[in-house]
Amino acid sequence: SVSYAANALTPRWSFLAIEQSRPLAVAGFLSQSCFLIAAVLIQSPSQVLWAAGAQVTGETLAALFLLWILLRRCGPLTATFDRSFATRMIRQSWPVTLSLLLGNMIYNFDVVMLGAMGRSVEIGLYLECFRCVTVFTPLLGAFQNAAFPWLARSYPNYAIVRTRVTWLTLAVVVALGAAGLVIGAFARDVLTLLFGPGYGEGARMLQVLVWVLPLQGARALLRQLLLTFHLQHVDTRNLSYGVLTNILLDLVLIPRLGALGCAISTVSAEAVFFASSALAVR
Repeated sequence: SVSYAANALTPRWSFLAIEQSRPLAVAGFLSQSCFLIAAVLIQSPSQVLWAAGAQVTGETLAALFLLWILLRRCGPLTATFDRSFATRMIRQSWPVTLSLLLGNMIYNFDVVMLGAMGRSVEIGLYLECFRCVTVFTPLLGAFQNAAFPWLARSYPNYAIVRTRVTWLTLAVVVALGAAGLVIGAFARDVLTLLFGPGYGEGARMLQVLVWVLPLQGARALLRQLLLTFHLQHVDTRNLSYGVLTNILLDLVLIPRLGALGCAISTVSAEAVFFASSALAVR
């Protein structure tokens, strides 16, 4: 929970605004390196607190690094409060904040429902299968950060970037689809290698979850495009459709299929989210 403070102090958007992605990449490397070192050093469950401490340390180092770079380039930060600017920021950012909360629901509501419906014994297996998919999240995030500035420069004429968005989206879908095929083909081996023999039974679940990857790739640029064209409220609406799909399918499928039902509902929610984003952009 302490990492929330570090994230609040990180001037990430400042570097996106001035189209400087290198400091962001270095900050991400610092943050993830701290977490990786702790993960390697952990030898027993009693040391698991190290992982949390390493995550907080990494996020703090990243925030301090970006603040240092910003101060060097732009000089001292002023503390003048601009009421009109703050009002505009709140008005424009609340859909983004709501989208973050809704996005977390897609991945966390499944766990809540498994526990509520008496399937808590399957939570660990479901989460470990999900980790094999979320390993691609930082790469997708870096891709979105890199694309955000040139998408913003195209406003208000989408025709300028239409062809590039189409081809880049296709390339990401092919790359993540190929990764999904490989993980799905060796699902049991991947789970056994990473987490031990007891997790091999989650192979079928992982084979379903991997199809989240190409769907996420398909809507990655479309979603960023809506944000850069000041249509964040549309993005929030699209995401709400995905969340509603996830909730309804969880209620129907978990009693019958358990955690496998969660995997199906998550993929379905991503499909609805992508379709809504594509229709909105069109």
